Amino acid sequence: MKKIIILILVLLLTLTNINFIFAEPTVIIFDGEISHVLVDSNDIDVLLIFQQETRDKMNAAHRMAEAARALGYKEDHPVIVLAGKEWNAWHNDWVYYEEQIKSLKAVTKEYPVAAAVWVAFTENGYTEAATAGIIGNMMAECGHHSLNLDYRAYNSSGGYYGLCQWSKKYYPQVQNTSLEFQINFLLETIMPDFYSETSISNATLRFAKEYEKCSSSSYDKRIEYANIAYDYFTSMGY
Repeated sequence: MKKIIILILVLLLTLTNINFIFAEPTVIIFDGEISHVLVDSNDIDVLLIFQQETRDKMNAAHRMAEAARALGYKEDHPVIVLAGKEWNAWHNDWVYYEEQIKSLKAVTKEYPVAAAVWVAFTENGYTEAATAGIIGNMMAECGHHSLNLDYRAYNSSGGYYGLCQWSKKYYPQVQNTSLEFQINFLLETIMPDFYSETSISNATLRFAKEYEKCSSSSYDKRIEYANIAYDYFTSMGY
């Protein structure tokens, strides 16, 4: 009889979380211990989804333990012990996601535009070196030599606008557009093989020469800025 009750409890736990079976993080149980595969992401919304799922799992484990207690089982019963292990494991995952979310919020708050560019390009398959090269150039173009990028920057003398100071003459469609539009425009118009660059200096110079077509006098500074961007975002866990 007890085996049947245990089976029913485990089945109920599974049914309350059936939608989660098809999503990361996955659960591996071996030798009575629980191991989770965690998800890393630069997208706060994605992390919030997984964090909520870990909370749902914690609640399910708690319900399983309470149901077992209601049936008169003692704390050392296998069902309650398993529920406790699951709750602790999912709670650790919740903390893991919370730390990621706090870190991302801190970076996003300090340099929101640069953070948006970093996330967009790295999540579209660009290497960290290539992305740093892009941002290093943007720091020279619209960041006043800092990570505080201004996607609405406008040079009235030459009619240049935005993250890459696109010319009004050649790129009129970029004038007075949103940050999202400019990022997507750059993704569509950048050199097709640029995403795989592995050297920060090479990536910075390629972007300066082939995309920005700027004066060579600023090359060294752009490389310096790219290294600053790389060090900052990688140190923050991006």
